[in-house]
Amino acid sequence: TKIKVGETPRNAIERLVNGKLRPYKEGLIWGSSETDTEFRVSKKFGLNSKYLRTVFHATLKDGYHPAENTLHKRQHMDRSSSLVSDMSTISHVVDSDRRTFTLGNMDTMDSTFIFAWLDPSDQNLFKNGDESDAILKKWLSQVDLSDVEALSKTVSG
Repeated sequence: TKIKVGETPRNAIERLVNGKLRPYKEGLIWGSSETDTEFRVSKKFGLNSKYLRTVFHATLKDGYHPAENTLHKRQHMDRSSSLVSDMSTISHVVDSDRRTFTLGNMDTMDSTFIFAWLDPSDQNLFKNGDESDAILKKWLSQVDLSDVEALSKTVSG
């Protein structure tokens, strides 16, 4: 999550856990945190920018199972529309059997957030903004979002 003005990284993670990740709140066991720095040109202004990222590590208590709604992969994938070759790191991450899910009761939510668990080694894939965007776009293109879209129409409509 992005840090808001005047907020510390700890405040931001608490906001995230009290919001989008609320179903996990009681089951989290907090570990270490680390901060890394990246210098790149900002997409919005085209200026050289410094980006700080704080990663908080946590595990779930044994036997803790919040309400998760599993989303399935699309049945008919068009391989020709692939953003990158099958030999790339992005394809390796996206084509894995990683389970995609939403949290909580989608019938009563104004917005739905889509999650997947990462292996500890995968966090390095999200250091570069452009590569991260490519990974997420390809990954989402393979998820069947019909349940989410149908519920979104009934809740907003």
